[in-house]
Amino acid sequence: MKVKRYMGETKQEALEKVKYNLGKDAIILSSRKIRQRGLKGLFSRPLIEIVAAVDDSVSLHESNKSESYAERINSNNGFIDFQQQGKAENKVINELDNAQMPYEKFSQLLFEKHINQLIDKEVQSKIAKKLIEEAYNIKQKENIEFSSSLENVILKYLGYSRPMATKLNRQKVVLFMGPTGVGKTTTLAKLAAIYAIEYNYDVGLITADTYRIAAIEQLKIYSDILNIPLEIVYEPKEITNALERLSSKDIIFIDTAGKSIRDTEQPEEINTLITLSGADEIFLCISASTSYQGCVNIIESYKFIEDYSIIYTKTDEVTSYGNIFNCCYISGRPMSYMTTGQNVPNDIKVLHPSIIKNNLIG
Repeated sequence: MKVKRYMGETKQEALEKVKYNLGKDAIILSSRKIRQRGLKGLFSRPLIEIVAAVDDSVSLHESNKSESYAERINSNNGFIDFQQQGKAENKVINELDNAQMPYEKFSQLLFEKHINQLIDKEVQSKIAKKLIEEAYNIKQKENIEFSSSLENVILKYLGYSRPMATKLNRQKVVLFMGPTGVGKTTTLAKLAAIYAIEYNYDVGLITADTYRIAAIEQLKIYSDILNIPLEIVYEPKEITNALERLSSKDIIFIDTAGKSIRDTEQPEEINTLITLSGADEIFLCISASTSYQGCVNIIESYKFIEDYSIIYTKTDEVTSYGNIFNCCYISGRPMSYMTTGQNVPNDIKVLHPSIIKNNLIG
């Protein structure tokens, strides 16, 4: 199969070149706008680039005997059936995708196609490239379909799901941390309500987020509605007395102040709370709408914590989960829950790797 690129100032001009050189049997694989390199390209109109392919069995001489692009339009009353053309394109791509051939002979076009599909889902470009490279290598080594190898690679980096586990005959302390504005307090309230109402555990709340009056008031409202006691600590060392007052509770949820990535003092406060409370589980809340660089900054700012799981909040505000994958990839930490709205306690569920995988590759 011959794969060639053609450029024109308009799409029609580029298509004319395709039809003239490759003939009526050519398949359009992709089209895009590109700018010329250099300073001049910044001030000029973008060119249209079309990538087309034709079977080697069809000679160029035979192809050039075919009707012209203009003739084809005229014979169809000015209309090209792009839906049928698209089906043909997909057929060629799938055949190439599943062909058993050496890795180095795989079409660069198809390689880029799969990378771009992940980038469109907001997977960071260098991560997307690594995923596709690994998947192609596995395909060749294990002689399996590319779709299966890509699925395996994605699931490998997503790791496993680690929701909250309860301990029999022993009190459990769960601490929540995360940046400001990610819905940390609401997420805590959802889990507290689930374990108090649905699982009938005796639950207590502690808030160390005294930087925001609104946070205390919000948690106080939830504690009143759920009839759950709430303790407020103004200094990390006060956590010991608060825990003593809640010593009869099965589960204690601790809310902490939102951390800015520029805050150099709060790591010490959180470490003190973790140490004095003997926290059994720690959840880091990250919004699903966080950018890639934002994920990098957050993960870096909490690197002083040895072990934690991640809750991805506000997933209802995004259509793709690429940034969730980015966070899993760069953090290496297990996912636990995803929140899907503001309703307490309904809008939270365990986040299984398959949910992210299906969103990325359908």
